[in-house]
Amino acid sequence: MIFKALKALTRKILKEEKKKPDSPFNKFLPKGNKNKRKIIRHVTKLLKKKVYKYLNLPVRHNYQWNSESILDVVLHATVRSSCIEDASNSLNLRKPRKVKGYDIELEAFPNEDTILRRIQKIGTLEWMERFERANTDLLKPFKKAKSFSGFTWLSLDMTPAHFWGDKNAKGIMGIPREKGTSYAYKYMDICVSAHDQRVTLAGSYVTQIMNHQKLMKELIKKALEYVHGEVGFYCDREFGTVPYLTVLEEMKVSWVLAIRKNSKIKKIIEETSEYPRVVWYVMGQKEKIGFWLILIKNKKGEIHCFGTNIKVDEKTCIDLVEGYRQRWSIETSHRMIHDMRARTTSKNFSFRWFLVLFAMLVRNAYYLLNKVITGICHVTLKTFAEFVKENRIKDILENEENKTVSAIKEGDG
Repeated sequence: MIFKALKALTRKILKEEKKKPDSPFNKFLPKGNKNKRKIIRHVTKLLKKKVYKYLNLPVRHNYQWNSESILDVVLHATVRSSCIEDASNSLNLRKPRKVKGYDIELEAFPNEDTILRRIQKIGTLEWMERFERANTDLLKPFKKAKSFSGFTWLSLDMTPAHFWGDKNAKGIMGIPREKGTSYAYKYMDICVSAHDQRVTLAGSYVTQIMNHQKLMKELIKKALEYVHGEVGFYCDREFGTVPYLTVLEEMKVSWVLAIRKNSKIKKIIEETSEYPRVVWYVMGQKEKIGFWLILIKNKKGEIHCFGTNIKVDEKTCIDLVEGYRQRWSIETSHRMIHDMRARTTSKNFSFRWFLVLFAMLVRNAYYLLNKVITGICHVTLKTFAEFVKENRIKDILENEENKTVSAIKEGDG
């Protein structure tokens, strides 16, 4: 089957990549060190620098807290899946700043109000630009190593971040009632499917006044920069409309998506006696687009509908539909981002979107770490975040303690 052959070719390319001694991933490894813990610490320190340098916050001469101190509290909240206030209190209780020679304990980390004020000073568009630069830097080794070669499947989705506050807040969109709310923030993203490194290649927030098709086209263009070879897209059923499918056709990519059963499709199902069945289907009234409609019956007798621009028949369509299961990789990605996103009750759109971006970058850095240490060991996302946090906390406490001692001595003098 053609799809199995494409998978075999992709696996072969990945194996050949691992054998290359000059792989761009090797530059992250410390020379001559075989201790797993030290290797992970070394790599996480480098990855943290790669991310943090793009997220620097505005600093004035009279600011007590530097940018890294603030980002570390956000990271701690990310690791705990808690709110910023809880993360700040937790760190200050566990790691108070002690002053040598004095019976004094000071806060070692900023509180939630300081963090919110500093982060929301930067607008949403600027955070988007910073995210793109940071993500490009993180994905550079994958691009240089041509990690996504052969026929690569990508997943495209629009995901809600549920909201239970004021429905009139900026960026809020209506959704089908779920988890006790009918409102949410939304973001559109593209991640790699059917691959060990399921990184997020592109992403953006979505609002009602935005041109969603134009945004989709921009994200696809960014994602294609990292792929060397043919590309296919797994899409959710909400992209099964003429405007969205037209964009996919304009980009000249293969695509597969679940299709909602309208009256026209229900009539086709009524006339069908044997499954699977593949028919040419034309969607739309004024603006039209044609594709292959696949009708599949599962073991429970339920009929599922899929659309694709790949020419298939009743035999080859089964492999294609089975491959569509890999779209769940983006659902897993969203769960990881949700678990790693710090909680907040703030209605500030810039701040809320920053927390989503931060979680995306942490997740991509995690995949890069595991790519670097392939053959040495494997770490989970939570373990990676803990390593990143521990590295910086030690530096902060040492630096802040030295600054405090100097300030007190100057005051005594």
